[in-house]
Amino acid sequence: MVRVILALVLCVGLGACGQDTSDESVIKVGINGEKNQVWDTVERLLAEEGIKLEVITFGDYVLPNEALADGEIDANSFQTIAYFEKFIEDHELDLTSIAYTVLAPMGIYSAKIDDLSQLKDGASVG
Repeated sequence: MVRVILALVLCVGLGACGQDTSDESVIKVGINGEKNQVWDTVERLLAEEGIKLEVITFGDYVLPNEALADGEIDANSFQTIAYFEKFIEDHELDLTSIAYTVLAPMGIYSAKIDDLSQLKDGASVG
């Protein structure tokens, strides 16, 4: 998992290297939620290569893609491919997926059902 994220960030970093005038390249990656230990590891490994990773946290699923489209961040890592493709289509954004990264588990929650066995055949969730 760390290798995949590292590869993604290095791809972005190589593209950004030609644009940076300082000795140390900085790559800004947007994530949704809190920064976790995976990003600490990626940060350390990139630092060994002279690349500084700045993880930008967002509190929703819209802002990271908008920030990426606006050039405020260099990459993001938080969404499924299906969500990403639908988002760029709906918002007419010129964004491209360049690699797969870590994806946190997602859950379905209900105020009425306590156990999946209570969900009747043919019921819809939505």
